[in-house]
Amino acid sequence: MRKQLRPLSLAAVIFVATFLATAARAQEDTTSMKDIFSQFSLRDLLNVSIVTVSKQAENLFDAPLSATVLTANEIKSAGATSIMEAFRLIPGLIVREQTPGNFDLHIRGFDNPDPNAPLFTTVNTVTLVMVNNRLVYNDVQGGTFWDMLQLGIDDIDRIEVVRGPAAALYGSNAATGVINIITKKPNYKTGAYASTYAQGGMYNAGVFSGAVGYGSEGGFSMRVGGTFETRARHLVDYYRFSNQQLLRPLRPGGYRPRPDTLANGNAVPPDQLAFEFPDFNRALTRYAVNLHSAYTAPEFNVNLLGGYANAQYQRPYFGAGEFVLNSEENQSVFGHLFGNWRDLSFSGDITRGENVTLGGIPYNFLAINASADYNLVVSENFSLKPSMVYHGVRYVTFTVNQDRSRLYPQTEPITNSTLSASFRADYGVARFRFIFALRADRFEVPENRFFISPQAVVTFKPNSDLLLRASYGRSARSPFIASVFGFREPTPELPVRLIGNTNQALLTVDEVETGFRYNLADKVSIDLEAFYSIANNFESILPKKLILQQPFSFVEFAFENTSQRAEQLGATLELNLVLNPDWAIKAFATVQRTQIQNYNYNNIFSPERSVRDSAFVNPATPTLFGGVVITASPWQRAALNLNAYFYTTQTFSIISGQGLPIANATEVSGNFILNATASYEVFPKVKVFVNGRNLLGGGRRQFGFADQINTMVLSGLQAEL
Repeated sequence: MRKQLRPLSLAAVIFVATFLATAARAQEDTTSMKDIFSQFSLRDLLNVSIVTVSKQAENLFDAPLSATVLTANEIKSAGATSIMEAFRLIPGLIVREQTPGNFDLHIRGFDNPDPNAPLFTTVNTVTLVMVNNRLVYNDVQGGTFWDMLQLGIDDIDRIEVVRGPAAALYGSNAATGVINIITKKPNYKTGAYASTYAQGGMYNAGVFSGAVGYGSEGGFSMRVGGTFETRARHLVDYYRFSNQQLLRPLRPGGYRPRPDTLANGNAVPPDQLAFEFPDFNRALTRYAVNLHSAYTAPEFNVNLLGGYANAQYQRPYFGAGEFVLNSEENQSVFGHLFGNWRDLSFSGDITRGENVTLGGIPYNFLAINASADYNLVVSENFSLKPSMVYHGVRYVTFTVNQDRSRLYPQTEPITNSTLSASFRADYGVARFRFIFALRADRFEVPENRFFISPQAVVTFKPNSDLLLRASYGRSARSPFIASVFGFREPTPELPVRLIGNTNQALLTVDEVETGFRYNLADKVSIDLEAFYSIANNFESILPKKLILQQPFSFVEFAFENTSQRAEQLGATLELNLVLNPDWAIKAFATVQRTQIQNYNYNNIFSPERSVRDSAFVNPATPTLFGGVVITASPWQRAALNLNAYFYTTQTFSIISGQGLPIANATEVSGNFILNATASYEVFPKVKVFVNGRNLLGGGRRQFGFADQINTMVLSGLQAEL
């Protein structure tokens, strides 16, 4: 009970302090949010600055790659209940809610390309996610530690997304794109300030994010932020792998209300049940704190940012037991030093974390990053940017007792590192701009291997309202600790032997892209991108043999490259329409087709289920997906935001990570999800709002074998001064 009160107490203290400061300042400020919004021209509303594309500030319209900037105001106006849900406001992203508050996210696709692979291989491992250019990638199993981000919605200044390979600038794992979450600077306001974004409602949903700080134009500034989230499941049920019925005939597959309600009285032992599923109703409980201090001088600025996050939740991730859902208890702490001195940018960070998948393989990790790049301006139209990067990770598995106590390490510490150098040239002549970048990554394992990532871009701007662009890029996915060094002996609870692969080939994505941006009469902005991508050297965990012995039998799996190749052809269209300062519409859609070639699968238990040299269209990626955002401010203090997200039908197929390799398949029906938020300014810069989520499209499962997501209504407060 004590552990539950700590985050609630923290949230309450920050919320009260923020609200009191906000209310006091609101009485002094008579400028409404609508007045501020109306000061900008329509062209200003269609153009914002972006840093991630070129590692330097430039107008989004002039960005040489497919990119989007989502501002903090857009996120809050849409009533987003989490950072991941906000990605539904960005073109080209596939966002599916697995359990309330937990999402699956992909840029354009390449999701679930192997229909006979375990659940954890469906996680997005080919998109690089950063916070202020700090990597938050999961080196152990791939993907992103979304639950361990030490920030909330109120901490965000903007989210920048680059679609397409970007390894030449940011390194491996940026195979389908880069997501850079940029937080508010401590001196984004001068003097003392406070802010909050909080809401609560049905299904015990509560989201709080707030901060207090002090900013100065020169000298020292500081900001302290905190966030707390809680979600209950909308419908409590669990999907049991159907192929387990072959091993345990008395335990049939399918959905059931509890993970212990098995057929013929053959139930899970109570102690094992309590350990693996401590709270059937919980979808997510998470809290985080962060402290950001900064010092600014005319030619120098330095930032020190640190934070802590703790999360407990249920989601489909590891899939090691008999059920798709598993419970996790994770925590992490980090420190990040970054800044600029003249044209030199530097960054260094360290992150320590612990991931406990109850009933799975718990581990802790230590990640260290250091980088420096220099912007050499040769002339007004020509610049060079060399950089050096180091990335290292340390990993240890350990055991967890039934009383949840951490016991002795199961392995000696495992380490891996990457040393990288890159070079970028940017040259403009007449209306053309030519960019060439090259990066070399040296991996300690496998076998001191080098990987070269090139990028070539050309843009043509015949006038101020039209930009044409074309690019080629290559990126690779770095080796995981689990797949390279993974080795574990089977246990009765998890009868699987894993064998790693220290000589694997790196998953590689090559992409050619072309597109244009066009502004029409200061009212309409069109952005069209067409892309063709080829992915090779996929990796999977393949069943090798069944070992029958006493006291229990087990399956031996090995990490290996597969023969398949994925080819994706698609296009994304974005339309922005600003009728006047009170009405704005953004609509976007992506259409794609992913063809899997040369697919082979060897089923050691049922040879008739084996596949040889097969070709098929990947049914797991929706053919069409996108969204619409309508923002209206018809009255002086009232505002309305309607935002929708849609996708077509998909077929999701996986095998159990524990038993026989026979696929479980389910269809995720196409959906049109409509959200609406109505707000009213009770004081200048202090708004109350009512928020409806899944008003259309509720009561369905958005991810294979996962939770039903229902309609939800919340109310909240947003303030910033």
